[in-house]
Amino acid sequence: DSKFNEIMRISSRLLQQAAQSVKKTTLVGIPQHPAPIPYLKEVYTTTLTELNTLPETSGYRISTAALTNHRLSLLSNSAPHTAIGLAHIEDMILAAEDELKLLRDIKWSEEAHGDMAEKGIWDVLKDADGQDLDMAVSETLEP
Repeated sequence: DSKFNEIMRISSRLLQQAAQSVKKTTLVGIPQHPAPIPYLKEVYTTTLTELNTLPETSGYRISTAALTNHRLSLLSNSAPHTAIGLAHIEDMILAAEDELKLLRDIKWSEEAHGDMAEKGIWDVLKDADGQDLDMAVSETLEP
């Protein structure tokens, strides 16, 4: 019984020390990144590189590249997160990671469904007779 209590006491102390060594933000569950600016530069650069694989006329590519380049230029600012209206640099990290994940999902979707990319994603939304599905749905809903 005394050994168990001693192990619990030591474990508790170790867990408290570990928790105190992690720098925290005021964002629940999100630790402070040890090197946010270099990491963001890396994520933004990767995003821009991967955007170049999309068609040059892609609206997503154009708008995302413009936003990413803008945010990349803000990293020389002393508080880049406040320049775009975010409370923490970690918000920028989360947004950048989400954008890169979305880009990879889009690229995967185009690779997996090449016919969709060739036709245009909305052209695929036709029924077997070639009628637009949204038109077919609206016709069935009319009284």
